[in-house]
Amino acid sequence: MPPESSPSELLYHATVPLTVIPPSNLKFTQSTALKLFTRSLPSTSQKALVVELSYLNDENFLYSTSISESDFALLKQQQELTIDFSALSNDISRLLELCKAEPVMKSDLQKAQIENGLIDDLSSLILSTPSKISFKLPLTNQTPTSAASQQQDSTYSAELHLNPISNEHTFKIIEITKFRKITHFKLILQRASDDRIKHFLSVVVQQRSAEAKNLIEQLVQAQLQLNRTNQETLTLQKRGKHAQQLEQYRVENEIQRKRMEDGHASALASLQVQNSQLSDDVSKLGKQLSEMTHNKQSTDEQLSMKTNQLEQSERTRSDLLRQTENLQSQLAQLEKSSKTQSERLIAVESILAEKEKYIQTLLISLESEKRRAGATEEKEQLLQQAHDALAEQLAQAGKEMERGNEQLRLQAEKIRKLVNKVKEKSGESRRRLSLADSVKP
Repeated sequence: MPPESSPSELLYHATVPLTVIPPSNLKFTQSTALKLFTRSLPSTSQKALVVELSYLNDENFLYSTSISESDFALLKQQQELTIDFSALSNDISRLLELCKAEPVMKSDLQKAQIENGLIDDLSSLILSTPSKISFKLPLTNQTPTSAASQQQDSTYSAELHLNPISNEHTFKIIEITKFRKITHFKLILQRASDDRIKHFLSVVVQQRSAEAKNLIEQLVQAQLQLNRTNQETLTLQKRGKHAQQLEQYRVENEIQRKRMEDGHASALASLQVQNSQLSDDVSKLGKQLSEMTHNKQSTDEQLSMKTNQLEQSERTRSDLLRQTENLQSQLAQLEKSSKTQSERLIAVESILAEKEKYIQTLLISLESEKRRAGATEEKEQLLQQAHDALAEQLAQAGKEMERGNEQLRLQAEKIRKLVNKVKEKSGESRRRLSLADSVKP
């Protein structure tokens, strides 16, 4: 056999029912941990397949063998195998799964120990946790017949034949049919050395220590749970003593709840009435708001119209002011002209008065001349001519006075009309201005 090295890859790990056949032929069946893994050979780059059997309830039960490619070539020739070395682990795994399909028969001693609680079936805890191993069984060289139909016609079994004389023990995987037993595969296993058993036991001790620690933790948790249960029991007992008070409290609580429900119903009805009133108020306020909005729009329109009127009034006022200024200028000119005409009339009246005085003086002097010297006809004619000339001058002066008076009358009438027109326009302007002032916001 090639020298051993550390495992490099775990291929299969499961608990398989193994029939152990000692030399006395008192065979028994036990759940045995079976592992398939590879080891790298130290002197070459090749790998060897290792088959290992172990049983936790018996620390001396540890058998293994290592198969290299050269060893497999010899096995293939001896057992007339039709597979290659690369498919060996898959086919062994398939055959072991078929062995697992059969019920595990324990010996009477093991059954008694399990029933008395002395040992546990620790097959699921051997060397590692099987649930952490993902193993897919390849069905190479398998016939289309399913495993269930094969179990109906034949059964598979794993056997270990112990040899007390030499350290060569035969491991077989056989098929039992109605006609005969067929050996599919067999290996020569060696019992592990003391160092290998010590290493195996150290691993087992570590596992048992971890299990014991978990059991202690579970025991502590169970004790805590028991304490809590006892505390709850005491609490329930104390609550049982106050059951009557609790019932009384419940009745009072029910009465209070009914009162609160009645009060809540009345309050709810009141709130509903208030809500209805509030809804009506909100509706009224909405209508008022709509009306106010409409009135505001109307007011805005009126304000716009009055603003336009105000602007027109302002323009009219400006026009009136300009017209007033023109009328005042014309009035000033008329007053000036009237004053000039008045001055001319005064001058004419003064001249007429002087001429009238002169005529009176001439008449007086004429009369006196007539009385003194008896006036001659020529003088009378001269006087008459002077009188006629004076009368004509007086007539012309009167006509001029009449024309001046007529002009003064016409100018006065024109001034009066202008003054009335200015007063009317000033009044209209004041009315428009007062209306515009009343329109301003």
